[in-house]
Amino acid sequence: MKISISIHPKYPYRLQLHLPVKASYWVDQLQGIKHVHHHAEGHYSMMYFPNTLPYLKQLFGEALSIEFDEAVYPPRVFEKVAQKSKVSKEAALPKYARAIEELEQWIRLKQYSYATLKSYKLCFRKFLWHFNDIDPKEISKAQISDYIYHLIKEKNISESAQNQMINAIKCYYEKVLGRPRELYDITRPKKKQSLPQVLSTEEVRKILEAVPNLKHRTILMAVYSGGLRLGEILKLRVPDVWEDQQKIFIKGGKNKKDRYTLLSKQFITILNQYIKAYDPKYWLFEGQTGGQYSASSVQHIFRAATAKADVGHFATLHTLRHSFATHLLEAGVDIRYIQELLGHSHIDTTVIYTHVAQNRLS
Repeated sequence: MKISISIHPKYPYRLQLHLPVKASYWVDQLQGIKHVHHHAEGHYSMMYFPNTLPYLKQLFGEALSIEFDEAVYPPRVFEKVAQKSKVSKEAALPKYARAIEELEQWIRLKQYSYATLKSYKLCFRKFLWHFNDIDPKEISKAQISDYIYHLIKEKNISESAQNQMINAIKCYYEKVLGRPRELYDITRPKKKQSLPQVLSTEEVRKILEAVPNLKHRTILMAVYSGGLRLGEILKLRVPDVWEDQQKIFIKGGKNKKDRYTLLSKQFITILNQYIKAYDPKYWLFEGQTGGQYSASSVQHIFRAATAKADVGHFATLHTLRHSFATHLLEAGVDIRYIQELLGHSHIDTTVIYTHVAQNRLS
């Protein structure tokens, strides 16, 4: 399999990537690169930065064919004018930039999701800025604990934000630097035992009927009828819909787990109407330029629908997934089967819906 990369004929600071038609695995990996645009099936373009080509070489290996002279076409480097009022702490402290670069490299090599990379870098950057006169490798366990306590007391961060910060810090010191785990064994907060918010079947119906656009309504129906996460609906491909078996194949869901979920008869009808009208090529729901549909656009569709339907004012897109699970449980579906449909690793995560269903029935 040959994967070729060349310089854009009009813009020398952009690269053109040409993938074989059946190269879905590599397409998924491209999500870790910024400013990637999908033009047609197998054809992509991206900004040509100093780290772009090394990452592609690492990603594709010997399959990558570079069809231009790197000496003639160097990567684009932005030279920013340093202003005293706008100089970032990272620019002023290059040792911090190196630590962040090491963390990013480790995460990319492990092929963690782009969301994990983004959140870890943000948390770790804030952590390093706090110790602006100390080398990252010299920060002690006591200083880390004091910093977390500072965030809780002064910043009033949530339990999830605290855990996210600890995970990012531990990733650098334990994974990147290879230090003992015991040194950074910070007490974690207990998660709140709050029940997920659920919409009634009537409220779901009103929300779907409030969306006049066929594509937008199909997206929301896919989330609800299959119990999908936001990231899963964005990565859904045309071949993942198995109409003859009434299944939807979810490739690389949370924790990179593959699974199958339901493809209801009601959803098949509107899905076929959508495919006939929009003719998607690779991604089931494509953006205006042909690439993946954006997460913010899907969230905006849901918020607009709930406002127009005047229901679910505190609901989020993920509420449709909670509603999917609860409605199946109320219909008598075995909880083990619901666990498989949702892709939960542990049954305890799914059991919470029994409490929601009991409260609703009572």
